[in-house]
Amino acid sequence: MFKSTACCVLLALLTTVACGRSSQSYLEQGNRFFRDGKFAEAELQYRNAIQRNSKFGEAYLRLGVALLQLDDAPGALDAFTRAVDLMPANQEAKVRLADLNLLAYLNDPKHSTRFYNQIVILGREVVKKDPNSLDGLRLKGALALIDRKPERAVAYYRKANELNPGQIAIVAGLTEALSESNQPEESERVALSFLATQRSAVPIYDLLYRQYVDAGRETDAENLLKRKIENNPDQVAFRLQLAEHYLNFRKSAEMTAMIEKLLKDPRRSPSANIQAGDFYNAMGNHEESLRVFEEGIRDFPQLRVSYRKKIAATLASEGKKDEAAKVIDSILQEQPDDIETLTARGTLLLESGRPEDLARALGDFQTLVKENPHDATLRFNCGRAYLRAGNAAGARTEWRRSADLQHDYIPPRLALTALALREQDFENAQRVSEEILALDPNHAEGRLLHAAALTGSGLYDLASVELSDLAKEFPQWTDVQLQLGILAITQKRLDDADEIFSKLQRSAQSELSGAIGLAEVYSSGKQFDRAMQLLDAQWKKSPDSIVIVDLLAMTALQAGRPDVAVAAYRKQLQRFPRSVELYKSLSELYSSTGNSTDAIATAEQWRQLAPGDARPEILLAVASRQAGRSGEMKSHLKRAGQLAPEDPFVLNNMAYLLAEGGGNLDEALELADRALKKSKGEPHFVDTMGWIYLKKNMVASALQIFANLSSKDPTNPAYHYHLGAALAAKGRKENARTELQAALANRPDAADQIKIRELLASLR
Repeated sequence: MFKSTACCVLLALLTTVACGRSSQSYLEQGNRFFRDGKFAEAELQYRNAIQRNSKFGEAYLRLGVALLQLDDAPGALDAFTRAVDLMPANQEAKVRLADLNLLAYLNDPKHSTRFYNQIVILGREVVKKDPNSLDGLRLKGALALIDRKPERAVAYYRKANELNPGQIAIVAGLTEALSESNQPEESERVALSFLATQRSAVPIYDLLYRQYVDAGRETDAENLLKRKIENNPDQVAFRLQLAEHYLNFRKSAEMTAMIEKLLKDPRRSPSANIQAGDFYNAMGNHEESLRVFEEGIRDFPQLRVSYRKKIAATLASEGKKDEAAKVIDSILQEQPDDIETLTARGTLLLESGRPEDLARALGDFQTLVKENPHDATLRFNCGRAYLRAGNAAGARTEWRRSADLQHDYIPPRLALTALALREQDFENAQRVSEEILALDPNHAEGRLLHAAALTGSGLYDLASVELSDLAKEFPQWTDVQLQLGILAITQKRLDDADEIFSKLQRSAQSELSGAIGLAEVYSSGKQFDRAMQLLDAQWKKSPDSIVIVDLLAMTALQAGRPDVAVAAYRKQLQRFPRSVELYKSLSELYSSTGNSTDAIATAEQWRQLAPGDARPEILLAVASRQAGRSGEMKSHLKRAGQLAPEDPFVLNNMAYLLAEGGGNLDEALELADRALKKSKGEPHFVDTMGWIYLKKNMVASALQIFANLSSKDPTNPAYHYHLGAALAAKGRKENARTELQAALANRPDAADQIKIRELLASLR
């Protein structure tokens, strides 16, 4: 009793002390952690200080320095920017922010003016306060080099060096400036003089090495690297730099001897084999890298897990996925909770294409996300697994959370944009692609996706400008030409599109893409037979391509030839008899054409291949409803709910089928509402909600939903059909007929066609 009471009192006291801590005390604690090299702990204390006082400029400054140690340059940039805003007179904050902008500018292939302008402004302010500021002179010298005024840069760096000799950053700048101003001898003299006393000055070695190589002084370059190694004998990276030098100058024997000498050194670092193996991997010699990693396990058994991870990654890069999986499993036997290894296993399973592996991959990532909910990378990979499993809504949810967790993380935003484009949600695609460009205005893939979104939104002139710029910058990029062709099709410039795709088809690298584009050109011109002939010919050249089969089936349906579509899928199933995606496509095809008997039979085969997948149960429920088997429909819906009780795709389909099959509308509404909340406004789910409203005779609410959906996606036949049904219920027969005819013009599936024609007949 006493012990329990004492614990409570201590806890209360500790809480009181913690709550009473000042922002200054957090800052001082962070500084102590930083001095001890505990940068993550320091970051946490600095953030605590900021939480106490959101205008504490010194805490932002120290946070930025800690984040640089943690390799979080974007976070550091934000922190330094805030520090300068809060402490406009602080020189250190301005210099650090300027240096980070300089680094960003030099690493940016497009050399963004945003970074350049910041360097100019900050450098000017630093020098204004102190004309003899070393950092100010250094920044002015760096800008002069950027502006290709090396003589001016030399003057700035010389002045700085006279004021405070021996500063490595200033000597490096002076060395480069002298070289750029055609004073190679003086540049070499300055560099060698500095290296005579500062033997570990890596930037000086590297600048001088580059000058020797550019001047064709191969022997001098080699001797300089040997000197670098002699003066820094414990640095494995320097020895590998010499090995790379030999590789570049085609001295393979010397390269091999250099690496073997490193690996036989009994005093070498335990990570030496890892670095050497990475070197061999970079040059494509996977066999040697595996040998080196295996030797690492033998010589440094304490690092066996690290070496096994490298072995698994090497095997996977060679395409030996089964062997890689065995190595990964051996690691997990020893470290079952290792996030990196679990992620690698999930990625391997995703790439295998086997249904059972796909289910395991999704399970792995779901578990990882549950245990690490704030890890943006894990959520991104979980989204990939959801998409491969056919759950677009689940993928969307994970990618959005990933992007929200890490504001500068571009991959989930790329994935969200691509998914929105695939679903023809161009408004959302445009919004997310603009997030990408706000983070990186020169991101090539982001710009391409943005152009695609603009095309889909009907903003053709803006799309054309973006694509033209990309075509100039990347003339060999096939995807840009494809998007230009799509833009031409959308604008009905079929001759231009024909020219673009014909040119692509003539190239071996882009023949398949060109053929697909040409087929779309022919389909747009209602030349369906010509499109099918082209696709069939391309299929013979690429017999494993499921994309070609899907497009051939789609074109056949547009031509009113479902028999051709069925035959294509049947033929491909002979090649891939265990392909889940092919069974999925074929069963959906049967269902859309009203062939419930074959739809059920095919979905049953799909279910056998993927017993833990809820999607075949949904398809079986749809087909059972079409066949008038309401009992079986409910049974399949129940199983789908058991397999994926929180999957928004499943919830939505259950809601729709309940409403269509005469089930409990209140239950359907509750399911639809859950699906919507989980998907953040997925249009198809909104449509389901509207359909249930109509069934419940809430016509005004349904009408508003369908009018909004059909205006945003005017080519979707289901939206026109549902809007027509709502208008008919409202008594607006003429408007209803217009919407129903628009639905038929956009080729709805067979089941909806029958209902639309019946409704049209009733309105006459």
